[in-house]
Amino acid sequence: MIFDRQGLRAIQGDFERAMAATAKTYGVSLKVKAARFTNANAELKFEIAAIGPNGESHTPERMEFGMLANRYNLGASDLDGLFTVNGTAYRITGIKPNRPKFPICGTRVSDGKTFKFSRLMIGSISHK
Repeated sequence: MIFDRQGLRAIQGDFERAMAATAKTYGVSLKVKAARFTNANAELKFEIAAIGPNGESHTPERMEFGMLANRYNLGASDLDGLFTVNGTAYRITGIKPNRPKFPICGTRVSDGKTFKFSRLMIGSISHK
């Protein structure tokens, strides 16, 4: 087999589906964080995180939010808050301080795809 971007994405999706049952058994979330490949081999990096009582994953980005939110003119209660950019709704999921231009982590509400944001992009936050 020769690896390419499209083939690796298919394999990644199959791995995530296959491992979902195991993750559920142990009460954790599982997500592919990175993938690298050459023509002859591939490497996938998975993140496994505990799931809290409200169903949220305890990722490093979530864990740091409470400590670092005030640096970005946010409050600890803004975690999981909703905001809109160009008419699309997003949810705040954490902070990565090692990304100074786009430190805020968010997911698109419609499909769960992750994005990075600057504080200026977020504007006002609603808590629903």
